[in-house]
Amino acid sequence: YVISIAYQAKDPALATAITKAYSDAYLADQLDASFDATERAAVWLQGRLTELRESSQGAALAVEKFRAEHGLAVNNNGQLISDKQLSDLNEQLIEAQADTARASARYQQYKSIVESGSDNAFRDAAISADQPSNSVISTLKTRYLTVAKRQQDIEANFGAEHPQAVALAKEKADISAQIFGELKQLTESYRNEYEVALARETALRANV
Repeated sequence: YVISIAYQAKDPALATAITKAYSDAYLADQLDASFDATERAAVWLQGRLTELRESSQGAALAVEKFRAEHGLAVNNNGQLISDKQLSDLNEQLIEAQADTARASARYQQYKSIVESGSDNAFRDAAISADQPSNSVISTLKTRYLTVAKRQQDIEANFGAEHPQAVALAKEKADISAQIFGELKQLTESYRNEYEVALARETALRANV
């Protein structure tokens, strides 16, 4: 908006001076009013920020007090859980870590066996036969030893080119291939067990 200020006097210079004085006084008053308003707003804002900060601190203290009084803790997901729940989860995590370690060791052992090739299948069968679930491999190993003994006897009496010795050598190779096939199946099974154990450990770790 525009404000017009005028003053009438016989002396033009005096009229001009008085008009300018009124104008300067008005502008100064407006500036002071604007400054005062800004200062009051700044003071109010600072006070409000202080109130909010104190309120936030009070709320945080209240939460900590509530957690302490009720034996609560915060997990990795920011969820409140009781100390007992946290203790139980830690115990489960320790057990899961042990299961994962065992499953990993077993899987790596059988993976190494398979990677060594079928030529070592009979030798590696001695390792796998120690597992209660490997009765098939134990049976194949017994058959392999029986056939190998008969082959030696035939070769000792009639030579390695004897038809029966050749047939026994082929049978022994077939049994070895069957053993290797069982070893590969076991390796895949143990890989799955390891992945399941690792997934369980990871899930528990996320909740602790």
